[in-house]
Amino acid sequence: FVGVDLARTRDLTAAVFLFARARDDGKREYRLITRGTVYLPEQSDTIGRLPDVPFQRWADDGWLTLVGPRAGNARDGDSMSYAPVREAIFSACRGRSSVEVCIDEWSAAELAVAISNEGHTQVAIRQGAKTQSEPTRELEAAILDGRIEHDGSPVTEWCLSNTEAHLDRNGNVAPQR
Repeated sequence: FVGVDLARTRDLTAAVFLFARARDDGKREYRLITRGTVYLPEQSDTIGRLPDVPFQRWADDGWLTLVGPRAGNARDGDSMSYAPVREAIFSACRGRSSVEVCIDEWSAAELAVAISNEGHTQVAIRQGAKTQSEPTRELEAAILDGRIEHDGSPVTEWCLSNTEAHLDRNGNVAPQR
């Protein structure tokens, strides 16, 4: 699976690669790969607003990709180009026939078309408890059971440490931040 979350200016953009396999007890084990596939516009004010977060060190170490301006457009470094995301997905999926690309529909029309044109299955994931309650509960259970591992990314650790779960009046749970 590939999970894609897009942002334009002040937030991280990511293409997260998730490999799952069933265990003998019927539960799934997960391996999460994010090295080099988390992005931030290099001129984003996020870097200045969060001076205690080592974005530059993460970029230097290959965990975060700072996306710069395209030729001829100096202001372009303030916003995210999705070209690196698309290329990372296509490169990682090349030669694989059964890849599901799960993508938040917000601002994703062009990328969604490109994914479909490449022959991959695109799954629209909307924000909210209706679509995120069951996966959030599975993530929590996998973490508590030790059934999930990641590639050691400090960016992933930082993002997960900033995630809060919200329980709605119907007992559904979803990430809030």
